[in-house]
Amino acid sequence: HFADFQTAVLYPLNLFGLVLPQIDFWHLLRITPTIFASFFTFLYLRNLKIGRIASFFGGLIFGFSPFIITWGEEVVMSPHSIIYLPLVLLAIDKLVKKFVGLYFFILAASVSFSIFAGYLQTTIYLLMFSVFYLLYRAKSQNLDYRFYIRSVSGIALGIIISSIQLLPSIQLFFNSQRSGVDFSQVVRGFLLPPVSLITYLAPDFFGNPSTRNHFLGGNAQYYEAILFIGIAPLLFSFYALYKKRASIIIFFIGSAIFSLATVIDSFFSQFFVSLPIPLLSTAIPNRILFVPAFSLAVSGAIGFDLW
Repeated sequence: HFADFQTAVLYPLNLFGLVLPQIDFWHLLRITPTIFASFFTFLYLRNLKIGRIASFFGGLIFGFSPFIITWGEEVVMSPHSIIYLPLVLLAIDKLVKKFVGLYFFILAASVSFSIFAGYLQTTIYLLMFSVFYLLYRAKSQNLDYRFYIRSVSGIALGIIISSIQLLPSIQLFFNSQRSGVDFSQVVRGFLLPPVSLITYLAPDFFGNPSTRNHFLGGNAQYYEAILFIGIAPLLFSFYALYKKRASIIIFFIGSAIFSLATVIDSFFSQFFVSLPIPLLSTAIPNRILFVPAFSLAVSGAIGFDLW
């Protein structure tokens, strides 16, 4: 169990599996990502000085995003690895001016909980996004080296805490067949055709597995090709960019576009998946789609607030 991190044996919520009936425990794991993601996003948006209604709107968009809903149906633990993203960003923002013990602990705990949730690929994307956010904050506010020390130390502490499960898992990975097999052709087959972008406007444009008429080309299943976040947040994201081209808006919309570009089949995405990055080069790239979902939820909330 320690070497196979997907068991999530050390994830705190799995303690309830010792006392709850299996069906109740399963429902707990299915419902909590939506609640936590909505609440954490609300807290993060409020910290950005966004109004309560707009923050509530943004929280609902990410918490009830089809990515979280559909991925939870396929792998019940997978959403738990991404719901701590807004909490990580909130903690980074709180550490901008000075060291605050509470938020340093929240940063470390959020990183470790994401890792313990058992879906390391999405955790890696979460950490990459957090580092880019950290660099953006430092650059936009002209912060000194002390901010880097505070925030990077918090992230590092979270990784160190989770090393009790990470180290055996890494050892297993490099001794497994997966680390030595060329998955590049398989991974490329999961890239989404450009025409799939239309599902931002109509999520079931290419059908739905529940009606047995899903026909999108390529190897990607319905849950691996889910882009839709809602018409309203999409419109408000464009409105935010039109109304006020603040750096925070540009950062999140730029993050959404860049992460989406790594999934839509093109020369850039094929180059990205061919990079010899351990774990990522042998995994389906579509799992980064929670980044545009979150980014558009944030920019949509900002646009809603401006409106």
